[in-house]
Amino acid sequence: MRTRFTTIAATTLLLVGACGSGQVQIGGQVTTPPEPTTTTTPGNTPVTTVPTDSALQDMLPITVYFLADDGDSKIRPGPFLIPVERQMPIEADTLTGPVPPLTGAINALLAGPTDAESADAPAISSSVPTTSTLLGVTVSGMTFDESGAAIGVGTAEINLSSGFESGGGTFSISSRLAQLVYTATAFNGIDAVSLLIDGQPADVFSSEGLVIDAPMTRGDFIDLVPGILVEGPASGAVISGPIWLRGTAAVFEAVFQARLEADGVVLWEGIVETTNGMGWGAFDTSIGYDVTVETPATLTVWEYSAEDGSVINERTHHLLLTPWTRVTENGCPTIPGLVAVGPGDLQFGMVQQAQDLTGGVELSIDPARFLTGEMAQAAAAADGQEAPGGFYIQMIGSSSRSQVVASDAIVCLITTEGTGGFLEDRGYPGLERITPAEYAAVYNDSGSTKWYSGGRWVWYTHDGDIITSIVEQYLP
Repeated sequence: MRTRFTTIAATTLLLVGACGSGQVQIGGQVTTPPEPTTTTTPGNTPVTTVPTDSALQDMLPITVYFLADDGDSKIRPGPFLIPVERQMPIEADTLTGPVPPLTGAINALLAGPTDAESADAPAISSSVPTTSTLLGVTVSGMTFDESGAAIGVGTAEINLSSGFESGGGTFSISSRLAQLVYTATAFNGIDAVSLLIDGQPADVFSSEGLVIDAPMTRGDFIDLVPGILVEGPASGAVISGPIWLRGTAAVFEAVFQARLEADGVVLWEGIVETTNGMGWGAFDTSIGYDVTVETPATLTVWEYSAEDGSVINERTHHLLLTPWTRVTENGCPTIPGLVAVGPGDLQFGMVQQAQDLTGGVELSIDPARFLTGEMAQAAAAADGQEAPGGFYIQMIGSSSRSQVVASDAIVCLITTEGTGGFLEDRGYPGLERITPAEYAAVYNDSGSTKWYSGGRWVWYTHDGDIITSIVEQYLP
């Protein structure tokens, strides 16, 4: 049963938003967003790239949710939830289960925004009273696979002092609960929160008389989600390597804009696609950058109004970019555990045709999304399929996209010989670099056994319609 919020006087609690029903009006349809997800490592802690600075090597990045006044539109004024990164010390038991990092995240939530965040424009704020104290955390119902990754969902029982329910006002009360639920469910495997106040179930919460008759989930606070929710990178994140831009959005025709800039210089700008043009859809893409020193930057997302072309749903995250090195193996730049990359936007798909044309090679690629974790399970279920191993490939369109491969593009394949296990634990020892023309020849040689091939799935980067790098690699 879903959580229901009511008052003692039996009046319905309406959160700030378009519909007041826990739903958002988009393009004539009322839809609800999918549950946002995070990628996790064994031990159930979110994955965020950490800098090489030795002072931060012993710190674990965690995400807490505050509030920001940006991300509004005419029908949805905000404020809205915003993920903010914090660092907690890595101790001996930090990675042995969800409770230690979750405890750290809740304590960071109770500590509130920093002075700099509060003074920023737009300001980051919190509805959580400063008199709140964490009294205990337990997690039940979670199961794990052999690698330690969460495969079953659980409920976090969070015990807070009575200070957490002090004060009043519908928005203040509902938004502090939303902050708590989003912070706790940022950990993969936790999808609900049961709240205790001074050790007793919070069946009736605060002076507003909110009745909570079931564990709270993210779906109970839809009206506090901005039209474009960037879950990663969180604001304040320290990045070393390509930026993985991911989250959920309800945008017109499934597209919105994004820009990465530093010191007034645009490092990257482009269009991001979601999986749904008539409601909430997921998005994930990779943004490359090159800096030689630690560089403060901003990542801004926005949508152009279909009504008048104005900027709406704008949201800015502050980041710290650090230098990173593309590890080279056999002439192929790689990020161990991910894919070979080059300059441009990172995409995934299946090559359907390769032609060595006069003046260059042209590929026809069916675009797809490589999903993991809860996002994979949800997408597979929607397609009537399963996601064995926690991953799922979801086709984006039914027609191939033709793109020309640059003559100097990096093309890397994985040889059959020497490739074992999970592609040698994702180290890719068999990567071999060839020319675009050689790739077309190998692709069209149906009898070739030289190259590892999992259905000719490729990761590729492109600049407009020009492919700048390819790695033929099907991650299970």
